[in-house]
Amino acid sequence: MEPIRNRVQESGLIQFELSSLSRVQCEIFEISTLLREGIIVIEKEFRTKLDREDSSRFLGKGLAIIADKDLIIPDWAWMLITAKFQSAAFIIKGNLEDAKSESLRQAIENLDVETFRDKRVIIKGCGNDGSPNDLIMLQRRLQPVVKTLMFGEACSTVPILKN
Repeated sequence: MEPIRNRVQESGLIQFELSSLSRVQCEIFEISTLLREGIIVIEKEFRTKLDREDSSRFLGKGLAIIADKDLIIPDWAWMLITAKFQSAAFIIKGNLEDAKSESLRQAIENLDVETFRDKRVIIKGCGNDGSPNDLIMLQRRLQPVVKTLMFGEACSTVPILKN
């Protein structure tokens, strides 16, 4: 009896999952915790409350600063928060999903595309946790170097391009 052969592995196809990209853990910070009654910016109180925050909890993490859309936050407040949490990997204004998207965007930008040069690559479709924008960005990074780019699973792919 012959051993089971993995024909996908033998084919030289590279199956790539967006979820395989190294991603920074992301956290949120609610700006209203620094405001009087959660709605009023008073500089002295804002600074005092911000000084009490433990900046080490965001060390190396992606940070999303959440602010209710009805709040009026002066520009200097964003800058003070950024100065306080400068040890974060990155800081954005938005929600946790925005921070995760930024983390993936940075991972795609920093992807070593040379490892895919002249290779046949399948961007896996099942379990894809990226958005259409993430797929577009990944394709734009890979397109100049890959031999073939496909989407789906090895058993059923949609050809995207051939170089």
